Amino acid sequence: MYWTVRNILPVIATALLISIVLFTPASADTGEVMLPSGGSHSWPIALDSESLLSYRVEADGGNVDIYLMISDDYEHFKLGEKYTYIADGSFENVPSASAELALMPGTYRLVAVVEAASEGLVMRETRLTFDIDAEARSETDALKTIMVLGVLTIFALVAIIALDLLYLRRKDYRD
Repeated sequence: MYWTVRNILPVIATALLISIVLFTPASADTGEVMLPSGGSHSWPIALDSESLLSYRVEADGGNVDIYLMISDDYEHFKLGEKYTYIADGSFENVPSASAELALMPGTYRLVAVVEAASEGLVMRETRLTFDIDAEARSETDALKTIMVLGVLTIFALVAIIALDLLYLRRKDYRD
């Protein structure tokens, strides 16, 4: 029995690795951007299903306001009109920000606004580095289920091998 189980272990391990690769979300956006004092930059985030959004934005040498908003509010923001933002995913006057939150399907914008230079100061550029990931909740749940089943299968196979080895040793000891 040990030899039969041992031969299928690589197949099970390969299946688990393939499932992890298939369900691993791709980064929505990663990189850096240069913004002048008082400037802003936005990243569109389109979600087809309930998703987990996580992001990290860092300003090199200054503070920044980060606003997560739906696209309609972004249009108001661009026009200088009153807008609303999602408080759980927004930060004001911070050198860096990161958040992780569940969002419903829709189109969102993550907006970074660099503080304007004070009067009499020279305008300068601020480098923003960012990493934005969005993964569907169903994919996350499916990956967790696959991982739990894989771990349980591996533990079961290890237990079977251990019992089989004990049985073989007892048999050899009796003989």
